[in-house]
Order: sequence, then C-alpha cells, then structure tokens
Amino acid sequence: MLKLLDKNKVPLYGLRAYKDLCIERVLELDDRTLSFSVPYRNVRGYVYNVRSVLELEGYIETREDRYVVKEIRKSTDGMAKVVAQLDMESLEGKVFRVFKSEEQPIGKALQLVFAGTGWTVGVCSVTKKRTLSMSNVSALEVLKQALKTYRCEIKVHSKTQVIDVYGQIGEDRGAYFSSQLNLRKLDVQSTSYDFYTEIE
Repeated sequence: MLKLLDKNKVPLYGLRAYKDLCIERVLELDDRTLSFSVPYRNVRGYVYNVRSVLELEGYIETREDRYVVKEIRKSTDGMAKVVAQLDMESLEGKVFRVFKSEEQPIGKALQLVFAGTGWTVGVCSVTKKRTLSMSNVSALEVLKQALKTYRCEIKVHSKTQVIDVYGQIGEDRGAYFSSQLNLRKLDVQSTSYDFYTEIE
C-alpha cells in the first residue's frame, strides 16, 4: 500500500488501487524514482480527477521511503501515470556561498553539510581524511562531490532522513553479460534529452 500525503506532509489516506509499480535505483547517489499507474475514476473520495489528490509536489510514502510527485500524465484509457522522485528537497534547498572542510573524515564533513536540514549521518565506515572546498553550491551538490572525493557509496533513508556511508556497498558475484548465453535480443537506445544551446 502507498500512503498519500499533501504538500505539507499531512497524511491523506492509503492508496491500494494502483498497478505497474516500479522503483528504479541509480547507484551513484542511491537516487530512486517511483512510478505507477492509477485509475483516476476509482481513487477513493475523489471520483473525477486524480490531480485533486495526487497533486504535483505532493508526497507518497512506501514502507521504506518518501517520494515527491513530479509528473502526472492522464490518458484517454482512464489511467494516470504518476512519477515521483526520492524526497531530498531539504538538501537541495540549503545553499552555501562557500563550503570548506579541511582534512576531516566524511562523517564530520557531512555533519557540517547537513546542519539545519534535518538530515543526519547514520552508519559511517569510511575513516580516511580529505579536504572539500566549493562555492555557490547546494548541500546535495556538496554530498555528490564528497562521494567522489572520498570514493565511497551511500544508502539513503528518506523517511527518517538518515544517510549511511560505506566504502563499497555492492560485491563482485562473478556475474557477467554475454551475447551467446540466454540472450534473446539486444536493444540500443538513443536519446537527445541532454542536449542544450548555450549563448555567450
């Protein structure tokens, strides 16, 4: 069951009538995207329009995480496709004109970054010391740079606002992909989403 919250994180009710639930995870920042389809005529309490309940910038909670609704697409077949991102808004909202952490382990550096955001550092198994120096950045950008500088990985618990830091989360299990074994077809995907025009 998914739990719906309004823009102020006040619980509304549980959502049971959904299908095609999918959670995609990006290893780099442990970022997750939640997507599912919901019939917009069968949402309890709101008969005609799913937007009146599942509004943009509203929240959805699963058992483990909290997500922010970023996209709602209604279609003519009576279904609405909902896409939500992991809730890390308070880290995106805190900005630093200058951030500097000299020769400290990542746990202490992240405590400086998270001050005032509600986020904390949970388990931290990385003890090496490094220096971070950045200007005009958000707390989320400092976190991304810290992961590159310290060469570590994190687990994000968005419901409790805790980040665990590890040297390496995954392990080598000896698996590999080969075009000769049990592979029925290969797909090549091309996109142009990341192109832009810069005028100087």
